[in-house]
Amino acid sequence: MVRPETMIRWHRAGWRLFWRLKSDPADRRFRLRFTALIRRMARENPAWGEQRIANEFLVKLGIRLCPRTVSKYLSRRPPGRPRGDLRWATFLRLHAQGIIACDYLVAVTAAFRLFVRVRGDRAP
Repeated sequence: MVRPETMIRWHRAGWRLFWRLKSDPADRRFRLRFTALIRRMARENPAWGEQRIANEFLVKLGIRLCPRTVSKYLSRRPPGRPRGDLRWATFLRLHAQGIIACDYLVAVTAAFRLFVRVRGDRAP
């Protein structure tokens, strides 16, 4: 049998140990450098989102990160600034010179055969 005061004392000691290990100064220094690196990557590559930054950490540094963790350490963007990821309109604007414009004409016959006519031009 254990007295309630003893149980409460053990519980408090366990929480003190947990928070002392969790707030280790070496871990805090690592987390600060880690946060600075994530923010620097986002600042220098504004078209990258959380997924791309997490993939760069995995490929270049061998550190597996969840994109949600990256978003936790990213600074919040002020209202009116574009999102960090590449939107469809931005992609089209950036790659307009290399995109091939195609017209597709598809006709289905009575025998359910497809006749496809493709005409392609380079985008201006």
